[in-house]
Order: sequence, then C-alpha cells, then structure tokens
Amino acid sequence: MQNMRNNRIFKFKKLLAIVTLFLFPLNTFAKSDLIGLWLDEKNQPIVEFIQGFSPNTGKGILFEKGKIKDIRDWKIEGNKFKLYVYDGEIKGKSIIFNKKTLSKSKDSRKITKTIDLKKETNNFINELTSFYWEEPDEGKLYYFMKGFSNETGIYDKYKLPEKESEGLGSWSIAKDVFNLDRTLYLNAKITDSYMIFLDKRDNIRLLFKGNKTTKLITKDLKTLKEKFVLDLTSGSWLSRVRYRNIIYKYRPIFGDLSGVIFEYKEGILTASYVWEYSIKTGSLKQGRREYVNAQIQGNYLLLLNKKGDVLSYQRSSDEIKPNNFVSVKKLDISEKDTGDLIALLKNQWHKGNETYQFVFKNENEGFLHRFLTYPLIITGNKIKIKNWEEVDSISFYDQELVFGKNEKSLALDTKQVYLKHISDEESKKLQKEKIDKVKLTGKKTISLNLVTISGEKIKIPLPIESLQQINKISIETD
Repeated sequence: MQNMRNNRIFKFKKLLAIVTLFLFPLNTFAKSDLIGLWLDEKNQPIVEFIQGFSPNTGKGILFEKGKIKDIRDWKIEGNKFKLYVYDGEIKGKSIIFNKKTLSKSKDSRKITKTIDLKKETNNFINELTSFYWEEPDEGKLYYFMKGFSNETGIYDKYKLPEKESEGLGSWSIAKDVFNLDRTLYLNAKITDSYMIFLDKRDNIRLLFKGNKTTKLITKDLKTLKEKFVLDLTSGSWLSRVRYRNIIYKYRPIFGDLSGVIFEYKEGILTASYVWEYSIKTGSLKQGRREYVNAQIQGNYLLLLNKKGDVLSYQRSSDEIKPNNFVSVKKLDISEKDTGDLIALLKNQWHKGNETYQFVFKNENEGFLHRFLTYPLIITGNKIKIKNWEEVDSISFYDQELVFGKNEKSLALDTKQVYLKHISDEESKKLQKEKIDKVKLTGKKTISLNLVTISGEKIKIPLPIESLQQINKISIETD
C-alpha cells in the first residue's frame, strides 16, 4: 500500500516537472519575444520595446506617423504588459497594444554585442566617447569627451535639429557608478545601437547611438606651457548658463603670462579678474582660484583644480586670433603730459548697466560721471520705468517726489552738474562720433616726441602703425 502511494507521488512530481519545464520556456520566450519593433496592418511603426536591466522591464518607444512621439517605461507580468497608460497582451506571434493587433517587424534591432559598465569599464568608456548619442524624446544630442583621466570628462549637449550647443556638463565613473551632472546611475549598458542607464529609483534612461566622432587634438598646459597660454589668450571662450552665453576674454595685459579675464554677458562687461600662469608651479591662477592643469581639446577648454573638479568652456564664434602683450597700450601717468591719457579717457565706458564718462575742464582736472539710463513710457493711466515699479500716481510735497505708494522717492536737487539730457537726434550724432573715435583709439599709432631746449614737449603723430614700415629716417632744415 505504501509502495503504491509512493509510486503515485513520484508520477505526480514527474508530471509536475514536465509541465513546469514546458511552461517556463514559453513564458521566457514570450517575454524576450516582446523586444523589437511592432507594426500595424499598414506596416507603420507603432511601438518598439527596448530590453532593460531585467526581463520584466525596459523602455518603450511610441511612434506617430513614422516619427518618435514619446519614450516611456514598460513592465510585463505573464503575457500582459503596460507601457505608460497603454495596456497590452502577447498573443502568439502578435501583440494587442492600444486596441490594435501588431506584428513584429523584420527590421527589429539586432543585438550582437552588449558592453556592461561594471564588467568592461574601459570598453564602455571608449564606446561612450567614440560616438554621438541622441535622446530623441528630449530633442538632444550628446558628445562625450575624456578629460584629465580615462574615467572623467565633459560633454557637450546640442539642441536638435539645429545642433546648437546648450552648454557643457561633466561625467565621471567611480566604483562602477556613472555620474552625469550629479545624477548617479548604478548600472549602464551599451549595445550596437543604444545605451541605457539605470538610476537608484530604477528609472531607465535611453540614448541612441549616432555617428562616429572625430578625435580632437589635445593640448596640455603641463606640456606646452607658454604655447598653451598663447592658445588660451587667442579669441575668446564661453559658458552657457540658463540659456545665456557668458563670454570670457583672456588678455595678456601685464605680460605674456599674466593679464585680465574680461567677463561679458549679452555684450556687456560684467566682471574682470586677474589670471596668471606660473612656470615654476605649472598652475594657472584665476582670481582667487588655482588650477593645477588645463587642456584645450579642439574648441573646448578644461581647467582642473586641486580637488579634481573640472571647469569647462567652449570657443565662442569670435575670430580666433592671437593677442600679444606687445599690442597692449600702456600709458604712464605724468601731470606734465596728459594729452594721450585725456584722449583715451574721453571715450565712453561701461561696466554692467552703468555708463562712465570722463570730462576734463583743463589738462589736469575734471570729473568722472557714473550714471544709469532708464527708458520710460506713459501708457493708459500708468507710468512705466524700466527696472522700477509701474505706478498710477505721483505725489509731490515740499521738496520730495513720491512714486505710487512710496515705491521710489526722489528729492529736489540744485547742485552744479556737468551732464544733461539731449535730444534723440543729438544722441545719435554723438554715438557716431564715439564709434569713429573707438576705431581710432583701437588703432596702434606711432608718434615722434621732441623736447626743446626750453623743456617744451612736442608730439608729432606719424601716419604709420609700425617701425617696419619705415625704410629711411632723415632730418632736413630749410
């Protein structure tokens, strides 16, 4: 009796094993078979499933009229799956998706290789930096570059389809974790046609492989030294912050290896600070910050500080021409000869939104005027002044003027001033004169300076820009 019972149990277990072995491959096949591109009855692409980091999840690409409309996560349970708000079901060699029966395309992606970040870090990095990577749902294109080590670098992000740069970012790999602008991805893989990242919340990021990149010529500060500084000071550099370009001009004001960085926002000088390269230490100082190394890769500038952080710029659209210390005009100040100084200072100057004008009443005395100009308009029952609050009333009592509910207050003034408002026509005429004067100011000239026996100084401008233009010098008397 006991033997018969044991025999029945054995036969049941054997049958259960056969059923399990039969069903499990079908279920596995169904899940893996979901991966690929699916078409409707008109052979139009509707959805494509990309395998994630487990058999049950991944990224799904939604199409509309043959173009990518959206990219969302998908998840499968048994023969049913969900992609965003759409439900689906696997039925044999077809799927039911968004109430449509779809068939798999023969043009589905062929995966012949997979490079795992954790298993093949170096191969992953080489592949990362050898191709452009597109994020079609965001309309972005990424160009990754190595920096001062194999595991760190920067990237340029372009807006598509214009391929206009939106600014630079940084990437690094440490302990098999990919850090992209402070977002940590715990896993990453690269296949023949795409790259996927997995963050700590199990969100998957998908980028498609694009064209192969061109290897950039790298110039290193430690190796090239003075030649590197010459490239650094040629043309100008920019960083893009909040959709605005900030321009940086390295200029050799104090010598070939030191000078001033001029910072411009929207064509306006907003800041300036000193830079200096030390041949002894091999470091580059910018204001209070020190960079232990620097690289120029093609049109990109990378600065490395002591902590290992990288500051990156890219070339602006300005002409890349060298700037040399010999081209700097330096005026030694002397109360006995102020002609050149006054001629230079009489130009109009600015910093930020403020305008500066030097006005002289004689050869040694004058005034520096610093002022702001706010355009205003009266419309309806309000007065609008740029950078002020718009108000619907102005009050005056004794000597004080009040705008609205004390948003701004001004007091009457009778002191002596040297500036006054002029008409629009007069302003345009003065502007043209300033432009012509700027051209003359920026032009290098040579003058002949004579000192008479009585001590009188005579300055005679010569119609040349360089002594190399002179073939012979002679002095003749009548």
